Amino acid sequence: MTIVAQREDFCSTIKGKEVDLYTLTNEFLTINLTNYGCRLIDIITQGKNGPVNVLIGFRSLKGIMQCDNCMGAIIGRYANRIYKGDLVIDGHKYQLPINNGINCLHGGDGFDKKVFTVTKITKTEVVLELDDKDGSNNFPGNVHVVITYELHENNLVMTFEATTDQTTVVNITNHSYLNLNGDGSIVHHQLQIYSDQFLPITNEIVPTGEIRKVENTPFDFREFKEIGKEINDEYEQLKLGTGYDHSFIINENAPHCSWDKNLKQIACVKGDLSEIQMSIYSSQPGVQFYTSNFMPEGFKTRTAFCLETQHFPDSPHHPEFPSTYLKKGELYHHVCVYQFQ
Repeated sequence: MTIVAQREDFCSTIKGKEVDLYTLTNEFLTINLTNYGCRLIDIITQGKNGPVNVLIGFRSLKGIMQCDNCMGAIIGRYANRIYKGDLVIDGHKYQLPINNGINCLHGGDGFDKKVFTVTKITKTEVVLELDDKDGSNNFPGNVHVVITYELHENNLVMTFEATTDQTTVVNITNHSYLNLNGDGSIVHHQLQIYSDQFLPITNEIVPTGEIRKVENTPFDFREFKEIGKEINDEYEQLKLGTGYDHSFIINENAPHCSWDKNLKQIACVKGDLSEIQMSIYSSQPGVQFYTSNFMPEGFKTRTAFCLETQHFPDSPHHPEFPSTYLKKGELYHHVCVYQFQ
């Protein structure tokens, strides 16, 4: 039986702001989401033997708030890690919250813990907005964020936009935990990533600055292979991440989305039992591949995978990486598509 969220488990008020559960549906997909953290709760599509909820996570607001986890949420102001929380912009130093070892992870007390305002809702589209104030988590600038979830045939289209009134850094993603079988282990899922290179990490899980070829390493997913085929190999990067927790650089010649040439195919995943196939397209230069190496109480490791389209981790400390600085008058614009077959 496919378990889905119920609206009565989400209707609440947090700090004077109403929280609710919203549903988008068409003939291919049904999506449930909440404006708390702009968080996806359910993604239901058709599998070999019937409907499958491919999203792993909590099905109630109470469960979400009792656990410090980003499952399904929008991540910002800065997704992934910034080393030691050190940020320098125009000669000014900002100390960001330290919440993951010695690093700032996902912007500290980030967007996943904010109540977004729903400004538009139809049967197939919802628009949610957030004003992240200057000084929030010590980031500079008032940042206005607009997130759109839209169903387009068999595609879930996610659009992330942001503007600022002074120079800051922005790196927004969705942190969905996925399992194309609906439950159980994901180690037998087949995965292909359109990437010839990845970013090795230190023991603090931030990039070393090296760009390494995937060839002849367990990180070579250029052709389909099982996620778990080499996950326990004696390879130093797998040991540092306790599995895969790395950013892959998407190839310039990766296939384009058929209906938007600005989007490149990032990856393709096949459920070994459900026979659901999911292709991911994005406008971002990288994708963080994570194999649920650590999970909250009630969930087992290796029962979900994450493919988070984003800029590279710790980019402010690596001028050779694509820039994540956003200036006044500029628009941060990022599109990610989940396509199901």
